[in-house]
Order: sequence, then C-alpha cells, then structure tokens
Amino acid sequence: MFISEAFDFEAPPEVVFSTLTDPERADRWAPPGVRVAWLDRDRVRVSFGNSGTVYQTRRPDGAMVVEWRRSGQPDLHGTVTVEDGPAGGSVLRLDATVPDGANAGRIRELVSGAVDQLRGDVADEVSPG
Repeated sequence: MFISEAFDFEAPPEVVFSTLTDPERADRWAPPGVRVAWLDRDRVRVSFGNSGTVYQTRRPDGAMVVEWRRSGQPDLHGTVTVEDGPAGGSVLRLDATVPDGANAGRIRELVSGAVDQLRGDVADEVSPG
C-alpha cells in the first residue's frame, strides 16, 4: 500500500530539514509512545513499547531528502523530502510503502500528529528567543 502526504511549514526548508534530522530533537516530534534515535547518519532506531526496529537511511548529499528502508522487509520503505514552498515556507512530503493490510487511517493519524509536533519544534527554532 502506498501513502503520500504533503504538509506546509512556515519556515525555510533548511530549518525544517535540520530540525527533522537533528538527533537531539527526534524524540520531540515522534508520536506519543514512540522513540526515535539516530544511531548514525545511515541508521535510525524506532522503538515503541518493548520493541524496536532499526531502519537503514540514506541522505543524498546536497538534497533535503531522507530515504528509509527496513532490512528484510521490502514492503516497508519511504522517502521524506523537504522543498521550497509558498511565501518563503516549505513543504514536507512523505511517500511511503507499507505492508498491505496496514491501517492507513491510523498511519496517517500518527504522521499528522508527528508533523504537528515537528511544526512546534520548527517554530521554536525560528522564533526570536
């Protein structure tokens, strides 16, 4: 099953992408009960409850893109892209393939909540303080 969503931000793409990929901030925008830990540039651990999974990631040089893939599970992968948006803002685009039978509504709800948290973190970054 393929899921594609786009979310507008009122901040430049560089700020959104750096906040998204900052290892110190990942847990701040994760859905409730989910922990995100960047292990290194090429691996991220996503944990919930007593279980966790390591995803391989790739960030092409010069692009504001993170590609992720779960090893051994070809039907679970995706791309997050941050690009220029209207009025000096940006657009975060998520394209993901998830296993058939996954609850697409629940996935969209979790992603939307995470994006709302990310928006708050980005706003904190660009607000004069």
